[in-house]
Amino acid sequence: TLSERSSFTIEDGQVLGQKFKSESKALKTQRRAVNFDQSGGVIDSMKQGKWTQYEWQPGLLDRFSQQQQIRLTLLEADTPPEQLTFMVVDGPKISEKIWQRIDAEPLDTPMGRLEVVSYREVHDNPKKRASRIWLAPELQYLMVKTEHIERSSKIRVNIESLDWLE
Repeated sequence: TLSERSSFTIEDGQVLGQKFKSESKALKTQRRAVNFDQSGGVIDSMKQGKWTQYEWQPGLLDRFSQQQQIRLTLLEADTPPEQLTFMVVDGPKISEKIWQRIDAEPLDTPMGRLEVVSYREVHDNPKKRASRIWLAPELQYLMVKTEHIERSSKIRVNIESLDWLE
């Protein structure tokens, strides 16, 4: 099982992180956390039980709030950009995440057929690691499908239903 939660605010179309927690349970439990302390000027990030502290910097995202920033960026654009670039903190490193737009066919879902925009994450070694996301413009660029392959493990998430909060 996987549980991820991110708390953030949005100012001028930009996500400002507050907290992130992730817990993955398979053979063993893996935890990650990020605490953004803008007033204290620091970001604390934990992976595999080890904490790393960074100087606070604007625009830095956690793994989960990056998804919301992708949506906000696409909502602001006249047309979906060919490339999206974000800085993401994850444990002992801050990485530049680059998403390249690729062709996508409409998706058949339990909610009906959806037109989508698709991006793949640019990885150093795409044979060992690959990530792809599908976002539906008619649903305000909500992510409706994602696939992540790492080594021989494949994770796929598909939308099954949607209830909008008013």
